[in-house]
This record gives sequence, structure tokens and C-alpha cells, in this order.
Amino acid sequence: MERGENSGDFHPVDANAILRIPLRMQDGEDWWAWELEKHGEFSVKTVYRKLASMHQQAIETPETSGDEFWKKTWKLNVPPKVKVFWWRVLHEFLPAKSELNRWHIEPTVFCETCGADSESIRHVLLECTIARMFWRELKSITGAKIPDLNSYSWATDILLDGFSSDNERRIFIIGMYSLWMQRNKRRHGEDQIPVRTAVSWTVDLANDLWEIHKPKKKQVLSASNPTWRPPSDGWVKCNNDAAYQVGIGQGATGVIVRDSAGQFMGGRAPWYPRWRCWHAEMVCFLRRRRRWTSSKWRRITRSWLNYGQEVTTIAQVWRQFSGR
Repeated sequence: MERGENSGDFHPVDANAILRIPLRMQDGEDWWAWELEKHGEFSVKTVYRKLASMHQQAIETPETSGDEFWKKTWKLNVPPKVKVFWWRVLHEFLPAKSELNRWHIEPTVFCETCGADSESIRHVLLECTIARMFWRELKSITGAKIPDLNSYSWATDILLDGFSSDNERRIFIIGMYSLWMQRNKRRHGEDQIPVRTAVSWTVDLANDLWEIHKPKKKQVLSASNPTWRPPSDGWVKCNNDAAYQVGIGQGATGVIVRDSAGQFMGGRAPWYPRWRCWHAEMVCFLRRRRRWTSSKWRRITRSWLNYGQEVTTIAQVWRQFSGR
């Protein structure tokens, strides 16, 4: 097969494997050769050795491939019902029409949605008209494109790291669960949701699970980036704050002054009744201003009042109450 010739008839993985087959350098007829012998002639001895080797490998392998894929399924960051759904996909336990026909339960196998000859599990989740619309919409929203999957091993391939990232795998499998649930609703004559709504539900659920299970970063305060910075030389910094307890209608204020070296110069923390939270903030500022502006320090950094979504200077707040 020339490169590119009839490539559409094969899966890309199979086409590449075919192209890697070495060709004979000399002309001649093809003939059957036994791979286990250099001369190509069949021998019972090589068959025995091959079977013994396969038996030994089976003994030394601690788990089967089915167990391995089940463990990968169990580790998926998806709801438990989606894990069970994917386990049924792996074992072909979903009641698609082709599976029901194989067990002599369903007389026909055609897809009632798009009219395809056979409604297999793969067809419902990847190939049906509804499925194609779903995956196009998902790609337009998230940029995640369903990978090219082998016709036979697609359900296990999607669990492998080489086909998609963990986040994409979670979205794909939740999306297939959504497609299967919508198929069942069509099958039983129930109301369906639009494709866009199904995609939005899939993306929202996947993102919510990622937010819940993502590793939490520990916040470490760096010594090189302290939370409090001293003022410039020749200045003093006066920090003040207020607290208000709603239950008893009382509040407290705290004021502390440090110099440019960060040394403590003075402070005060009175407790007094106030009816509103902003009363405490205002009194805190006024007490600080009367105490420190009347002292020998004249160069005091200004403070800002942050309350809710508003940012205003104390002078502006004072004008609101004084009417000036």
C-alpha cells in the first residue's frame, strides 16, 4: 500500500502498522513463513516453547489487563454512577440494540435516531448524529476534542494517558454518560434536553469535581515579603482598626505606632459601646488623629477606610456626618 493510498479504509494506528511492514527487495511470489523459525518452516518444538513462555508470563503477572483497567476506572474523578457506567461499557453490558439482538432479545439492530445499520455502544457514544453534535459543541466550549480511537479497543484506549489528559478524560466519560442517559430517554419516549444543555451539564459537573478534588496549596508567608512594611525614614506609621460585636452592641478600637525601624512607640486599645459598626471605625480614626497630631510627630502616613465595595477617605466620611 502506497503512503496515503486507501488510508481512509484503515484506522490511523493500523495504517501506520501496515506501512511499517518491510517489503521484499527481490521480485517473487509471496509464501507463508513460520515466524518462530529462522528458516520459516513450521515445527512442533517452537509451538511448545511459545505456549510454555505464555504460560510462565501468565503466572508471573500479578493482575490481568481487566483488573488494570478497572483500577483506572475506579481512580477516575467522576461520580460513582459514572464509574459503574464505564465498567459496563468496558464489559459491553449496556443494553444497546446490537447487544440485545446478540442475546435474542431485540429483533432489529438499526439506530432509531439516525437510521444507521447497527446501534452499538460505540455508535451511541461516538458515531450517532446526536453524539457528533454533542462532541462538536463540547469542542467549541472547552477546546477538548475526542481523540481518534480504535474501533475495538476504544473503551480501554480512552483510559490511557497517551490519548488525553486527566481533565479531558473526565469530561469525555461524563459526556458519554450524558449521551447514554439521553438515548434511554429517547428510547422510552421521555422529554429530552437540548444538546447544548447536555454539554453545559457535562462541563459544569467536570469543573465542580475538579474544584472539589484539586490539591489545596498551602499559603506560606515569605520572609522577603512581609505583611507589614515600616514607613520611610523620618516618618511614623500609625495602624488602627476597630471591632464590633452585634450581640451586645459594643466595640473596641486598637491603635499602634511604629517608627521607620519598626520599633513600637505607643498604642491604645479602649473598649466602649457603639450602636453601628462604622461608629467604631470613625471613633478609632478620630482618637488616633487627636492623640498623634497633637504630639511632636507631624509626619504621619494617611489611612484609608475600606467598607464593603466603597473606598473613601476619612475626610469624606467625616463630611457626610458633619454636613460640611
